[in-house]
Amino acid sequence: MKIRNSANGLVVRDGRVLLLRGDWPQPDTYWLPGGGQEPGESLAACVEREVLEETGVRVRAREMLLVRETIPDNHPDGPFPRSGSHRVEMTFWCDIIAEPDVLGGAKPDGPQVDVTWVPVDKLTGLRFLPVWFESRLPALIAHGQKRAEVDCDTMAGVDRDNTEWLTMILDEHGWPGKTLVGEEAASGAWLLAQRTDQGEEFQLRVLELLDGRRRRQPRGVPCPLVLGERRAERSRGRS
Repeated sequence: MKIRNSANGLVVRDGRVLLLRGDWPQPDTYWLPGGGQEPGESLAACVEREVLEETGVRVRAREMLLVRETIPDNHPDGPFPRSGSHRVEMTFWCDIIAEPDVLGGAKPDGPQVDVTWVPVDKLTGLRFLPVWFESRLPALIAHGQKRAEVDCDTMAGVDRDNTEWLTMILDEHGWPGKTLVGEEAASGAWLLAQRTDQGEEFQLRVLELLDGRRRRQPRGVPCPLVLGERRAERSRGRS
């Protein structure tokens, strides 16, 4: 018996969930975007690829929320052919990276006729594949949102602690260049300075330190332009 692994993505934005709609096995059936895992492909990479191909939305796979196992031979009334297959399907919570102006991917699913955002409070009464998604999907969404909030809080704490550590280094030694802390640590400090969300005062200080170092020793010092662009992105986000 052949085992087929697949992964689908639970993508939620502004109280709406991203779903495919088709006329199989019955008219107006909804299901999550996803598909079969390819050899050498991780499950996370699989769901990211499949969601992009079927919807046009680029996502990053996060927590695995659900594992579903189906053996069609044991369900003669089910929608899948009894071909000796054994299906193992994983559902991942996904973050949106980029969204097209118009939904639609380059490789839609076979029975797929539409991609749509459906309000979470309108899921009841829809026809789903698998059928039990109608009753369980709202709870699955609530669980995914709660875990995502915990992850955000955790990462904010890590960012805050790392920024405090780098601030202490700046106070005692100035910018931690390669000669002071080594290449790997210097690169890590540079990445932290670019991506921190702990305030513009810290980033302005880093810009001033780097600008001064580049005038004295232009080779091997990170370019302040990248950090300036990061600050501009944050300013546009507030406007």
